[in-house]
Amino acid sequence: MSLARAPYLLSKSLDPALGVFTGFFAYFLHETNPRTAPSSPDLRLTELVRWKLDKMSARRAASSDEKEDAEALKALAESLKAAEAEESRSST
Repeated sequence: MSLARAPYLLSKSLDPALGVFTGFFAYFLHETNPRTAPSSPDLRLTELVRWKLDKMSARRAASSDEKEDAEALKALAESLKAAEAEESRSST
């Protein structure tokens, strides 16, 4: 008992591309139609994507600042240990 293969609309590689294009085109029509358009310009897809990218870049910058702070603290701790070792050597 073999399963029947699903028929392709155009071809195995063009069907996914057609689906993506159709999705983008449907969303474009949804945003430009006066009845279904977002009431505020801030709710458009481009603004929402820009907001998300800004949020992600701010989070990435904060994490890199934390890494730099951790590296600076590590270097400070190492210099303090070296200074303590030098002080203990000079006192003996």
